[in-house]
Amino acid sequence: MHLKTQPSPAFRQALNTLRQGAFELCAADRSDEACQALDAALEIEPGQAELLGDLAALHLKAGRHAQSIDAARRALAADADHDESAYALATALTAIGQLDEARGLYRELAEGHRAQRFAKGWPALAADSHQALQKMQERSATAPAAPATPRAGHSLRELIWQDFDPYTRLPSQPSAGGLHGWYSDHPVFESLIRERRPRRVLEVGSLFGASAIHMAKLLDQYRVDAEIVCVDTFLGSRESFFEHREARLAMLRQGRYHFLDEFMGNVSKAGVAHRVVPFVQTSTNAARILREHGAKFDLVYLDASHEYRDVLADLRELWPLVDTGGVLLGDDFEDPWYGIIRAGMEFADEIGQPIRLHRAFASSPAGGRENTKFSFVR
Repeated sequence: MHLKTQPSPAFRQALNTLRQGAFELCAADRSDEACQALDAALEIEPGQAELLGDLAALHLKAGRHAQSIDAARRALAADADHDESAYALATALTAIGQLDEARGLYRELAEGHRAQRFAKGWPALAADSHQALQKMQERSATAPAAPATPRAGHSLRELIWQDFDPYTRLPSQPSAGGLHGWYSDHPVFESLIRERRPRRVLEVGSLFGASAIHMAKLLDQYRVDAEIVCVDTFLGSRESFFEHREARLAMLRQGRYHFLDEFMGNVSKAGVAHRVVPFVQTSTNAARILREHGAKFDLVYLDASHEYRDVLADLRELWPLVDTGGVLLGDDFEDPWYGIIRAGMEFADEIGQPIRLHRAFASSPAGGRENTKFSFVR
């Protein structure tokens, strides 16, 4: 049984101030900051239904349906009668096509005239079939996106670096012993580029650049005029911290990590620097920056942290960047990366789509073997 939370009077006052500030931020087109404010409050009061309901509404307003659904479900777990959360959940479910559950929620809101505050739901309540909800979904899917705030520059390279050329003005050195990648030549890259001819590609998790270079050469091969934005902190992953201690310490003896140097050296040596744009950021910050600038991608490849929470967070942040008809592709949906499998399955439930698996032979420094990648089509 779920118990409703009972915040103290002091917290209630602080909560109202915080909620008002969050919605003012949202009204100023600063929804990411508004959500961050509510997330911070939820660290203190994780079961606060009103905060969760507000978070669901803000995500819904920003078009982040998966995040809205998650927040609304958490709010309803804390307070099953929280109407605002029920309506946000029904609306988000409608937008992603989960019409049966959405119609059930609208009908529940109709009981006792609870839905009078939610007039948008009434067309669906009157339908004996899915027709009204389907129309709502179609309007959601075809509604024009809000125009992005104009920014200087006509390409993502100019957005990220302006007139600074990292390949000529930053340290650059190809990897000693040649470039090695982990399953970066998987056949799925060629099939996606050949069939879909993506004009914008986003890679999250690049390190030495093997997969970016492989994709860039495929773009050249199939004569696709496209750029690849490569997001990475270039500090290595958790597993590389523990498993590659000597290489890490060798870098630190020189005063800093030089993963970025090797990435740019490898890209330049391969002759694809004109296509590949390094973006030195965390996955979360990069996704938010790109969304703010209205960027959309035809192909997004996720090969960053393999930890469950990180993967699920990355999938949620990256999904809004995938353009209609585009593909979100993830790496290592296999043993021993059970966190990736769990995150992928949960995300599939959130967006109401099946996971597409791509298992094929690919190479790695330890020798070739079969590797499984997973994808979702927008």
